[in-house]
Amino acid sequence: MNLSKTLILIAAGTLSFSMLNAEAPAEKGARNEKRMERFDKNEDGQLGPREKRRAKHARKMREEFDTDGDGKLSEDEKANLKAAVEAKRAEMVKKYDTDGNGELSDAEKQAAREARRGEARQKMMEKLDTDGDGQLSESEKAAAFDAMLERRAQGGRQGKGGRAQE
Repeated sequence: MNLSKTLILIAAGTLSFSMLNAEAPAEKGARNEKRMERFDKNEDGQLGPREKRRAKHARKMREEFDTDGDGKLSEDEKANLKAAVEAKRAEMVKKYDTDGNGELSDAEKQAAREARRGEARQKMMEKLDTDGDGQLSESEKAAAFDAMLERRAQGGRQGKGGRAQE
C-alpha cells in the first residue's frame, strides 16, 4: 500500500472515531462549566494538576460505582461509594495510626503519603526493571518512555494518584 492510501485510511479512521465520540458544543460547554465550578478550588479559571487529578478521580469513582450505566449515581450507588470510601479510610487509619487514637494526625498523614509514594516507586521499578538488576538501563528507560507515549496517544495518560496505568 502506498503512502497516500495509508494516510487516507488513517484520516478516515480518525474522522470516524471522532464523529462517534462527538458531542454537541453546548453540551460539552455546560459539562466543562460544571467541572470548573466543582473542581476549580482556587477559582483561577483553570484546573491545575491537583485539581485535574481530583476531577479524574471523581470521574473514575462515578464510572466504577455507576452500576446501571446512566452516568449518574443513584442513592444505592452513592451508598456503595460511601461504604467503599469509609472502608478505605478505616484501612488507612489501621495501617498508619501510630498513636492508636483512631485518627490520623498531620504527621501520620505525611508518613502515610511518603510510605505510599515509596510503595508506588517500588511497584513501578518492579514493572520497569525487566532484567531485575535493581536499576533501569537505557533500554528499560526507553521502553518505559515509549509505553508512556503510547498510553497518552490512546488517551489513558494517568491513573491512580497521577501515575500512568495500562
